[in-house]
Amino acid sequence: MAQTTVTADPNGDIAFVLGSSEDATHVQVNSQVLKLASPVLTAMFGPHFAEGQGLSSNSSKPVQVPLPDDNPEAMVWILLALHYCEKPAFDIPLRLLLRIAVHCDKYDLTRALRGWGDSMLRLNEETSAEESEFTLILASAYSLNNHESFWRSSRWLLVSGTLANLGNGRKIDDGDGRLPEGLIGL
Repeated sequence: MAQTTVTADPNGDIAFVLGSSEDATHVQVNSQVLKLASPVLTAMFGPHFAEGQGLSSNSSKPVQVPLPDDNPEAMVWILLALHYCEKPAFDIPLRLLLRIAVHCDKYDLTRALRGWGDSMLRLNEETSAEESEFTLILASAYSLNNHESFWRSSRWLLVSGTLANLGNGRKIDDGDGRLPEGLIGL
């Protein structure tokens, strides 16, 4: 597979390398935008980490920052949204919503993308009707720290009998194992 290049900021000083080296996605971004959005990225691009030290040089080439464990599709979506490159989509699959939510949690971006997250969760709550969909919404709400959506989706799962049946050795399928067992009283 070929490498993909996405430009969130043509003057960006960072080039994230997402995924494996054979089919990596390169995303050019601006470190200042990222530092405004996330305390985790503020630290990463500060003087105490290699990524930040590389920024201090006056190189015209973006600093390469490999993130091989991050989901390229989710990270591209997040980075484009943070740079106001595209209107955020509201028709993304629930599994992608969960991956975006997990990365928002990982990089402490939940506040920066709160408006989009709240809208996405609400829209999916209104259009979902299956247990598998509500478990993904529950896990996404948990990762996005959205208490209202977490309450509504857990209520739906409780009323539907899903949570009551978990005591019989049945596990909740949240897609990525994000929900701790103690969260639902097991």
